[in-house]
Amino acid sequence: MGVIVAAALLTVAYTRRRPPPRNALALADAFGLAVFGIMGAQIAETSGLTGIMIVLMGTITGAAGGVIRDALSAKIPLIFRQGELYATAAIGGTGVYLLLTQAGLHRPAAALIGMAVIILVRVASIPWGLKLPAFKLREE
Repeated sequence: MGVIVAAALLTVAYTRRRPPPRNALALADAFGLAVFGIMGAQIAETSGLTGIMIVLMGTITGAAGGVIRDALSAKIPLIFRQGELYATAAIGGTGVYLLLTQAGLHRPAAALIGMAVIILVRVASIPWGLKLPAFKLREE
């Protein structure tokens, strides 16, 4: 509890003197998505679920925090915004983690590589505006 209070006070003091970095929240969110995505995949893997369920549970676990944050901030969650590479980053990273563990790589190394994939995809999509193509019906 003391660490949380100290971190909050330091953050408030810092932002009073200097503006926070422009994409600080997006970067922190990418790290959170990576950590919780891989943790969810590891729990699903330990539970003996199939590969597709491991990736799905990792993706849901990773993205749920962002959905809650955005809902509490009265914003449309990133996962629901058209074309955002959010869940896609989690799918890719948890998929890489799963493939590496099945190939025999130790879980900690596979987890770090999976997290790196999630962070790189999510962080790269922000400045470069990378998005998935969206399907649209033609209006007559």
